[in-house]
Parts: sequence; structure tokens; C-alpha cells
Amino acid sequence: AGDYFQFKVLDIVAIEAGRPDRPGGPELSKWFTQMQEAGKLDIIETEVGRITRESRLTDPSFRIKNAGEHAIAEWLVNGGLKDANSAIVVYEDKDTRRLLERMQPDADVVAVSTRAFLVAGEGIGYVQDANKLWDKIHGNAPTRSEVNSRFVVSTRATAP
Repeated sequence: AGDYFQFKVLDIVAIEAGRPDRPGGPELSKWFTQMQEAGKLDIIETEVGRITRESRLTDPSFRIKNAGEHAIAEWLVNGGLKDANSAIVVYEDKDTRRLLERMQPDADVVAVSTRAFLVAGEGIGYVQDANKLWDKIHGNAPTRSEVNSRFVVSTRATAP
């Protein structure tokens, strides 16, 4: 099952998800490469991804706020769905789902959470144990207090 799926990943997703300093980053980077070599994955180039790659050559900490959402909007505006009549967009937060609702693409676009995507992947044989994988992802996620601490530190660093 699942031999007829063609995965397409925006370059910014591959850049961020495959970072070597992220939990699971090296494994995801390897998976992206293997799937590309097998002809089952296309990495879609975006301006957001290009800017990120070029900027990180001189500043490895360079980030674009809401880069994923900007890349999805860019892809849709530039006719990204012309080749495919449908797409599943996997999102981490509700901003992506809201973006898709506001853009109202003509094609069949379904937005699903990461967890729902894993459960569906298990159903078609791409994921061995969705709950185990979700627990691993969730276990590596920063806590709310860690996110708040990072925000406070970053705002102090950029304050005049």
C-alpha cells in the first residue's frame, strides 16, 4: 500500500526539519535524501528557502518568522497545485490551517495536524507505530516555559 503517493516538501521544511542540531534532524535529512533518490519525494524550491539558505552562509542563526506559512502562501500563489489536483498540508500550529482557509485555494487542499498525519501514515503502512513516534516527537518538543524563556532572552538581545 502507498506506492502511489508522491511526497512534495517545501525546501524550508526540509531545511528546518533536517537541521543536525534538532532532535531527529539527521534522520529526517537522511529520509529526505533516500526518498528523493527513490523518486518518491520532490523538494519544492521557494524564495523563502533560497533566502534562508543564502543568509545562513554568513549567519547560521538566521530565521524568517513564520517561514513555513510564507513558503506555503508563495507556493499556492505561484500555482503550486497546477501539477496536482490535491494536496495534504501537514501543520504544526493553527496558523497554517488559518492561512489556507483565508487563501481558499481552488484545488482540493486538506490541512491536517502532524499527529493526524502520523495516524493516517500508519494506516497506509508508511509509519510503523504512530503513537510511539508521536510520543518521541512530543518528548523532544520544548515546554511552554522553555519557549517563554527563549522569547525573553531573544527580546532582551534585540532590545535597543
